[in-house]
Amino acid sequence: MADEKTKEPKEEKKGAKAPDEADEKKEKGLSPDAKKEAKKEKEKKQGAPKVVKKVDYGPDFKYIVRIANTDLDGTKNVEYALTGVKGVGIRMGTLISDLAGVSRYEKIGKLNEQQIESLAKTVEEVATKVPTWMVNRQFDWESGNDMHLTASGVDIMLRDDLNRLKKIRSYRGVRHEAGLPVRGQRTRSHGRTGLTVGVSRVKAPEEKKEGEAAAPAGAKGGGGAKPLGGAKPAAAPAAGAAPAAGGAKPAAGGAKPAAGGKPAAPAGGAKPAAKPEGGKK
Repeated sequence: MADEKTKEPKEEKKGAKAPDEADEKKEKGLSPDAKKEAKKEKEKKQGAPKVVKKVDYGPDFKYIVRIANTDLDGTKNVEYALTGVKGVGIRMGTLISDLAGVSRYEKIGKLNEQQIESLAKTVEEVATKVPTWMVNRQFDWESGNDMHLTASGVDIMLRDDLNRLKKIRSYRGVRHEAGLPVRGQRTRSHGRTGLTVGVSRVKAPEEKKEGEAAAPAGAKGGGGAKPLGGAKPAAAPAAGAAPAAGGAKPAAGGAKPAAGGKPAAPAGGAKPAAKPEGGKK
C-alpha cells in the first residue's frame, strides 16, 4: 500500500509536465515571431500577466536627480545613472563616483544634497582628474587643451566643427553639406533618399517608333521588292502589268529602243512588250 501511495503522486506529476515538454519541443522549430505569438497565447490561457509592484523607497527618496542640466533616474545605481549624461559612459561613471567619494552601488536617489553637488562638480572637472586617453576631446583645435565635453557641450562643439569644415570647403564639409556618406562608403545601392526606388529606364523616342511603323506600310503599297544596292531598275513593264518596285510609273507609249540599236531585253526573263504602233520594223 505504501508503494502504491508513493507511486500515484509521481504519475500525476509526470502527467502535469508532459504538456509543457510538448510545447517546448514545438517551439524549438518555430521562428522568433512565431515563438512570441505562442508565448502570448500561452499567457492568455494561463490568465492575466502578473502585476509588478512598485518599490517604496521612502518619503526622502528623489526619483529624479538633476546633474549637468540632465534629469537622471533616481532608481538606478550611481555608476549607471550617470550614463544618462551625454558624454559619460559606464567607465567614466564608475570613475566619477569613486572620485566624488560616493558608493557606485548606491541608488542615486538616496544621496543627500551634498553628495549630489560633489558628483556634479566632479563631472564638470573630470578632464583634470583623469588620464588624457580617457577624455573625448584631446588637443582641441582652437585652444590645444585636452577637454571632456558633457551634456550640451557635445552638441555645440559638433556643430562648430561641421560649420568650420563647410566654411573651408574641405571634402568632409562638402559631403556633410550634400547629406552624403563622408567616410568613403559606396552609394550605388544604398544611402538613397527620396521617393524614387530602383533604376529608371529611358523610354525610346516616339520618332523611331513612327518610322518603324511606316516601313512595313510602305512595303505593302510598293508592289514588290526594292532593287539590290547599286543595281539599275528594270525596264518598264508591259501594258497591264504591275508597276515596278518603288511605285515608279511606266513611260507613256512604252520604252523606245536607242537609235540604230536593238531593244533592251526585259528583266527577269519576262516576255518582250508589244511593239508600239508606228515604230520601226
